[in-house]
This record gives sequence, C-alpha cells and structure tokens, in this order.
Amino acid sequence: MHGRPGCAPARRGRSRPQSREDTLVLRLMFAAVVAAMCAVPLWGLVFSPSTGGLPDAVPGSVGVVTVNQGESLSDVARRVAPAMPMEVSVASIRDLNGLRNSMVSPGQSLLAPIVPCSGECAAEPAQ
Repeated sequence: MHGRPGCAPARRGRSRPQSREDTLVLRLMFAAVVAAMCAVPLWGLVFSPSTGGLPDAVPGSVGVVTVNQGESLSDVARRVAPAMPMEVSVASIRDLNGLRNSMVSPGQSLLAPIVPCSGECAAEPAQ
C-alpha cells in the first residue's frame, strides 16, 4: 500500500459532478453567466445617454469638402448641412477633423457631415 496509513488517497484532476442534478445546476449557472455577458453590452447600446444635442437623424454621409476663399467654419457647415442646426454641424466638423478651434484656411480639406436640405430650407428666397 502506498501513502500514509489512515489517510485517504489524494484525488487527481478536477472533481466531477456526482449526480444529474449537480450537472444541471452547473449548466444553468454557465448559461446565466453567458446571458449576462451578452446582455451588458446590449443594455449599454439601448440605454446609453444621449449624444449631447446631436440630431435624431444620423447624417446621410460624411464627405470631404474644401474651404472656399472667405468662408468660415460656420459657412462651410451651413453649405454642407443646411438641415442641421449650425452649432451641431460646426461641432461635428470640428470633431471629425480634430480641430481645437474654428479657424480654417482657403483650400483646406475637411471631413463634414453631408445633410442635404429637404422641405422648408430647400425654398430659400432669391435675392
């Protein structure tokens, strides 16, 4: 006989469930953990805080625009996204381009949300 007298032999490896009930409990616990891991990111997507004043409609696209002679960042924002509030459009252009301020130069290329005018803003009075 190997081992010390009066001691039970050491178990090797992981212990296994002894009954079907134990197996069922472990499987249910595993399923609950997996479900929780999937639910947390979805909860964040569905119930995330608002985007800080951005419009409900996502811009149709983002494009590259060139600053014309005499244009400010506000002028560019008004030209490329007349349907968006100007301050939102300016903030989007600054974020997309990593601009710290609103200074732009003629000929400068910028990424900008392209939101075509529809409805009310399409019919501007001619001067």
